[in-house]
Amino acid sequence: MSKVYRFTNCFLLRDHSIVKEDLWIRDGLIQDPQNLFYEERISEDESFDLNGALISPGLIDLQINGALGYDFSTDITDDESAALILSRVTTYLLSRGVTSFCPTLVTSPQTTYEAVLPRVCPKGPILGLHLEGPFISQAKKGAHPRSTSRGPGMKGIIGRLGREAGVRVALGHSVCDVETAEAAVEAGAVMVTHLFNAMSAFHHRSDPGLLGLLTTIILLPREKTKKDQECSSASYPMGPLQHGRIRLAYKTNFRGLCLVTDALGQLDILVKGKVAIVKGTKDTLCGPRPALGGQVEALEAASLHPAEALGIQEKKGTLNYGSDADFIVLNRNPMGGPYELLSTWTAGVKVYDKALSS
Repeated sequence: MSKVYRFTNCFLLRDHSIVKEDLWIRDGLIQDPQNLFYEERISEDESFDLNGALISPGLIDLQINGALGYDFSTDITDDESAALILSRVTTYLLSRGVTSFCPTLVTSPQTTYEAVLPRVCPKGPILGLHLEGPFISQAKKGAHPRSTSRGPGMKGIIGRLGREAGVRVALGHSVCDVETAEAAVEAGAVMVTHLFNAMSAFHHRSDPGLLGLLTTIILLPREKTKKDQECSSASYPMGPLQHGRIRLAYKTNFRGLCLVTDALGQLDILVKGKVAIVKGTKDTLCGPRPALGGQVEALEAASLHPAEALGIQEKKGTLNYGSDADFIVLNRNPMGGPYELLSTWTAGVKVYDKALSS
């Protein structure tokens, strides 16, 4: 019989709040202790005293273009480079509390897609590929190369990709009006990429465009007890000037907010404080330098919300019974600072331990 593991003297982030409960694991899944006690009449085989630490669902990064100097779009060229890069990046992300991620490609030449797509398959922490482009507006291409970007111009592409092929379709890098945006949602789009960036700005006399989706309700098979879900918005802080916009998105549709990395390496980047811009431009934003705090809302925006956006919330992003045992152990800074990552677990196995890496 498989071993049962119990984590005691700890707090859990569960159902949008922090509760003092034990966590039970078996066969890589989170268990209901009531079933273990009263139906199977068994107890734990091994227990771990966490000394008051917090257990949170593992973080999920929907949009990450690389790490450690590697860029998925340019550095994966064959089987050997793919295995090396994905292994190193995965190990690094696990040490940062990310238990699942989507390697992301910016708009690239056809040869890049042919080299990368067959070699990045859903396995372990890798949930699948995120293709940011090439179907983007030239007027809002942002940090994407103009030479390989193209307009969406194919009628019905969202429906064919989304509902027929099972692809999660996001909207972004667009100057479309809100009517077109809502039609895209009806056709199957489920997410807005880096809200406020690479889209029409909000003005009281202008059409709101993609920003109008902040209050749009779309129908998705989320939970049997809930028929509707708000459109998700992959968003993040971009420095002091963006704080008001983040508050607007937070107050309007917090349950749809997802924190992402959105790092890229094909272009030369200049970092000024907490803001990164494309070299040679005045204000072309290409990525933030956020520091994820320890609030419940921030943790859910980096775990539960991305899982919901991908439609995998039954297995990822929560500590619910039956979910994959992908979680992180956090210790609150005694001086009142942010949470400190102590360990990372996937499928109930410890894959990172701060004490061993120090």
